Amino acid sequence: MKVEILKSVERLDEIKKLRVLAYAKSKYSEFINIDSYPNGFSDKLDGRSVHFVIEKQKTIIAAARLTLVHSLSELPYSNIFSDSGIPNIKPFWFFSKMVVSPDYKGLGLRSKIDQKRFEFLNSSEYKTFALMTAKEWRKKELESKGCLEVNMVDFSADTYYPFSNKEKTYILIYNINNDI
Repeated sequence: MKVEILKSVERLDEIKKLRVLAYAKSKYSEFINIDSYPNGFSDKLDGRSVHFVIEKQKTIIAAARLTLVHSLSELPYSNIFSDSGIPNIKPFWFFSKMVVSPDYKGLGLRSKIDQKRFEFLNSSEYKTFALMTAKEWRKKELESKGCLEVNMVDFSADTYYPFSNKEKTYILIYNINNDI
């Protein structure tokens, strides 16, 4: 299965609904499910992001995005990044919203999308860094690809992800041109 970059936002609704489906079949189902997000799970960055997808029979089964941002305040939960040791270099990339259909987990799709996103970052004209958040299990995976932990954050005051305070959350960066 091949990773493609979406050429338009026409299929964003499909991605938003895939996110809800994945959460609804996870330990976070009481927080994100079809009843709480009937139109899909989205934020203000979706319409301006580069979306990476894997399809099977013309249905998106995995997706993730990269968003070029010029300020931490543009991020959906920007409050967690204060005093976190993030380089003051603009613009930078926000690495987020990885989702794999529950029916296709364990096939290495997340790794394929990550590889394509890292290739995109390395070939981008904006060679600063990529910022991301991750839970413990995902942190180890991202560190193995060259990402560095810059801080652990407290999501307890955040309402964007109602379950975020259930596990440790880490802030990581991927240094694209190795000058940070």
